[in-house]
Amino acid sequence: MIERFGGDRLEVIDRFGRQPAELTVLASDPRAVTGATPDAPASVLRRLVAGPDEDGYAAGRILTLLAEHRVDQSGAVAIRLFDDTSPAGARAGFAVDDDAVVVVAAPAPPMCLSGTDPNPPSEVVVEVHRAAPSRPEGAGRR
Repeated sequence: MIERFGGDRLEVIDRFGRQPAELTVLASDPRAVTGATPDAPASVLRRLVAGPDEDGYAAGRILTLLAEHRVDQSGAVAIRLFDDTSPAGARAGFAVDDDAVVVVAAPAPPMCLSGTDPNPPSEVVVEVHRAAPSRPEGAGRR
């Protein structure tokens, strides 16, 4: 979850390649992030389950955020970025036109270890280019 403000830019990077990602925008204006028109179910968000462990706690925070933005978890949508053929270093850039919370998730299906071309889950990097670097983080929270 990344809170961003109008004028910022963000880039999602498939650092090692072949790692699908999903980007969901939570904002009062669905056009708050240019080029982030949903085209797929937000599979990671739809599977989140709150619980007492570390993963469950993080999931609970995200589910609370979805509820605050009146997003039904079972109907959450995302723009799908990258796929299992993406080269290392593939990038997707977005301009933030209005304040928004951006959720970036990496679906990690089980890896077939006996296959001829195993594809382990890998990290996705998000670079934020702030329009107003002096603006304190969290300044837009209500």
